[in-house]
Amino acid sequence: MDMFDVMSEDEITDYVLQMSIQESYQDPFLLSKDSLEASSDENVKLLAAIKTGDVSAVQEVQKSPPAFREVDGQGWLPLHRAAVQPIAKVLEAVLNSSCDHNLEAKTKVGETCLILAVEAGLEENVRVLLEYGACPYSTNNKNESGLLLAVRKGDYEIAHVLLNYGAPVNQICAREWTALHDATQKGHSAIVSLLLRWGGQVTLRDEHGVTALGIAAENGQEEIVQILIDSGSNVNVQANNGESVMMKAARSGNPDCVSLLLENGADPNLPNVTGHLPIHRAAYEGHYLLLKILIPVTSKKALRLSGRSPVHCAADGGHTQCLELLINAGFDVNRTLSQNISENYSDMRRSALYFAVSNGDVTCTEMLLNAGAKTDLDPLGCLLVAVRAGRYEIVKLLLAKRADVNCYFTAVNDTVFPTALQYCLTDEIMMRLLLNNGYKVEKCFSCHHDNAFDFPCYRKDTQELLGQGYDDGDKVPFCEFIGLCCLVHLSGKVVQILLDYVSNVHLCSHLRRTLRKQKEWRDICEIMWEVVSTGRYANSTLGMVVETRDLTGNITIFHRARTNKKLDMDNTDDMDDEELLQYAIQLSIEESCQNAACSDSSSSDHLKVLEAIDRGDLFLLQKLCDVPTAFTEVDSRGWYPLHQAAIQTSPHVLEMVLYGSHGKQIKENIC
Repeated sequence: MDMFDVMSEDEITDYVLQMSIQESYQDPFLLSKDSLEASSDENVKLLAAIKTGDVSAVQEVQKSPPAFREVDGQGWLPLHRAAVQPIAKVLEAVLNSSCDHNLEAKTKVGETCLILAVEAGLEENVRVLLEYGACPYSTNNKNESGLLLAVRKGDYEIAHVLLNYGAPVNQICAREWTALHDATQKGHSAIVSLLLRWGGQVTLRDEHGVTALGIAAENGQEEIVQILIDSGSNVNVQANNGESVMMKAARSGNPDCVSLLLENGADPNLPNVTGHLPIHRAAYEGHYLLLKILIPVTSKKALRLSGRSPVHCAADGGHTQCLELLINAGFDVNRTLSQNISENYSDMRRSALYFAVSNGDVTCTEMLLNAGAKTDLDPLGCLLVAVRAGRYEIVKLLLAKRADVNCYFTAVNDTVFPTALQYCLTDEIMMRLLLNNGYKVEKCFSCHHDNAFDFPCYRKDTQELLGQGYDDGDKVPFCEFIGLCCLVHLSGKVVQILLDYVSNVHLCSHLRRTLRKQKEWRDICEIMWEVVSTGRYANSTLGMVVETRDLTGNITIFHRARTNKKLDMDNTDDMDDEELLQYAIQLSIEESCQNAACSDSSSSDHLKVLEAIDRGDLFLLQKLCDVPTAFTEVDSRGWYPLHQAAIQTSPHVLEMVLYGSHGKQIKENIC
């Protein structure tokens, strides 16, 4: 009669599983030609009998004891093979046939027969080996006992058998990990109860100082948490890193587990070594229900001492629901990190808004801004972070909330011009977004080149500027910054864009040298001439348009500038781009000034004015302002100094001549 005829369905299923496990332990080396040649005939017969479950064949080999002592390439004896096959009688036959069997013999990876039987899940084989004297506390090379391996597999019966035969319940492995730790991690509540009944200690810690209760809480094992608490576990014990059981539970996100701990006296205000509280962990992980439980039980003092707000954690984790919950609960969105925590970040971040912006989280950023988050609480402004990362939507949100587009970050480059431009030189869309929202373009054309006494490019009242020079110290001007070898190829396009947003600027000699080599140079020249020809050098603060006419009665100052431009440009057909501005502007200025200076009828003061205009000498022009007649004389062509100033390149010189002329022949209009 076939053995399957007397087995139930469950027994057949169990047998099939055991056979599968047993086959997985068969060494392929046994079936190879080399293995067969290396083994004796009796050993080959024995191994074949063990594999097929032939008890009588095993008994027949009993007459050849050496066959039971032969090992294969993995260090396995026939006894090891018998331990992992599912028929207990075969194992008994091998044990009875080998009179000098060694139950503690280990394979090359340190496994005894008992360890192999436990790993294979063969309860009867485990029982047989223990009855024949196998040591219940033997371990493998990882110092893992049979009990721990049985618990890890969730095998209650084998664990019970091992305990009955004296397996130490509190035996630890190399990580100081006990069977109770493993049972709680896997969630085997029945095995946990079994181990506790057999004397399992709830106070034992692993190598990290974590008890079984901490592991159960970390894995959200509510039932096991209750069992361990009832067995006397300390709910406020802390691991080596300071993490309490409550902190472990906060990581799991199980609100029932947290509530159970709180009901049994767990303290939600115990920080770990980094100062984090359970509420911080819940906010960062996005555990909304758990956060609702922790908000009312977490003290303000503990939060203050932690040096951070859960708002930081929710923003960093990108959890909008948790962030909204905290905001509605009254948490300050402008609470900053303490200095020692901020210093742990390379960018010295401080605000919750910074976390959201640096993560590119549009939703959290908008939520924080709508709740009143300030944009200037960090050393590196949130706007600069968004610009650098190319986050258009976030930049728009920040600008809409009046983030300072002209802020500076001097830790890397201390520049004259606001920092934001540095981060978008290759991104025209971002650049124009900044320029359209009040970026001070004039600062990009303020430098110390050309004139010893240079005004800022944006005008104030002339008299107020007389005592102000270029006072930016060692700050790097835009002309030098854009001239760097790694950026010079961008200079033409960038300047061309900037000129769309500013009118009264002067390109210094340093910047001109850089731009002449760029393909955009011709377009820049045309833009600069358009500035002169349309009168964009007029003083917007004073609201004046100059309309002085010469002795012929029909040529204004700006008309003179336009005609000079035409005459010179007609002679530039053979010039390359690098010569365009020099010959179209500077040459006409020099010739005009020289003609005026050669007039014999001019006074010495008048000649000094013309010379000062030619050189761009603002100091001399300032002194000559005390001699009004020097500005009212005309040359043989009927030109006033004001005409001459209109066709030179420096708007500062023109402004000084306007001041020195005391409004001579100037008609005031609203521009």
